[in-house]
Amino acid sequence: EGLYEALKVLEDKRKRRGIRYPLAVALVTLVVAKLCGQDELRGMADWVKWRAALFKEVLAYRQPHTPHHTTFSRILNEAVDLSALESVVNGSVARQQTSSGGHRAIDGKTLRGTLDNQGQQGQHLLAVYDSSLGTVQAEVAVDHTQNEISAAPALLASLDWEGKVVTGDAMFAQHALSAQIINAGGAYVWVIKDNQPNLRSAIERLFAPERCLKAHSPLHTDFQTATRLDKAHGRLEKRTLTSSGLLNLFVEWEGLAQVFKIERQVTHLKTAKITHQIDYGITRLSPLQAPPERLLALVRAHWQIENALHYPRDVSFHEDACRVRAPRVQHALAILNNLALAFTRFAHFESIPAARRFFDA
Repeated sequence: EGLYEALKVLEDKRKRRGIRYPLAVALVTLVVAKLCGQDELRGMADWVKWRAALFKEVLAYRQPHTPHHTTFSRILNEAVDLSALESVVNGSVARQQTSSGGHRAIDGKTLRGTLDNQGQQGQHLLAVYDSSLGTVQAEVAVDHTQNEISAAPALLASLDWEGKVVTGDAMFAQHALSAQIINAGGAYVWVIKDNQPNLRSAIERLFAPERCLKAHSPLHTDFQTATRLDKAHGRLEKRTLTSSGLLNLFVEWEGLAQVFKIERQVTHLKTAKITHQIDYGITRLSPLQAPPERLLALVRAHWQIENALHYPRDVSFHEDACRVRAPRVQHALAILNNLALAFTRFAHFESIPAARRFFDA
């Protein structure tokens, strides 16, 4: 049930005549080279070339030479179906997981190496990331005629959402996506901004300070509050979340169970500068399922897709600095980055560069 055996099921789109390197052999050598610190196709090809004897012994192929970097490029661009490769990779990752995650974040990322001179028409990928498992559950390319909203339904439909919670930024706060998640047995936590002006205005009014007339007491509310204080990177951040179910009967939104407000106060310790920010959101989770402490944790966990996926791919795997311009090749390398990232975590390495140095040794 290893990765190499799984890759053998992929259909090779090349013409049979002239194929020197089986598709599974080429792909598994790329994976190993990437695990060992190589990110450019030329570097991967050189790394494999100097270890040709090891690969020949283990993978049993008869060619006297290993693939050239242009061969690797053609294979990724022409020979492999990217959706099938994504499915095989996700299946391999799933077999390695010993537990089932409960929170998933959805967000997109542009591969900057594919942008043209005007900074447009780059390859954009939309991913679902499990923050508790640290792995990508699914990822699709967003076509130039689409945006993340139109690409999200097919991506969400490819996963099982029973008992799962998805978080997303304001772009994904859409009626259709909310209904899709609910019908699949899941729950949502969306941030609400000006793309839903009426809903945002209603939540803002609900949590606005109440002005009481003389001899009148404040109205009774169901507000619940949780506060968290964190100190890191020279900042002291205080986050306060207040939730309520008072709008459930007055706002038309699929499965609405709570609305919430998050107040962030950040103190920069070096300069003593203080900044404030207020955000609003909605969720399918009831107060019993998600008291304010859990809601605060879910909103915080959403940023794992940036900190533990997009950032390592850019900084450790040099994804944005990759000079490959072909969108399909960049997409294929992004799939391999997700796989290598998952494997380093399965090996219990906290530092990705340290893991790659270890694998290389």
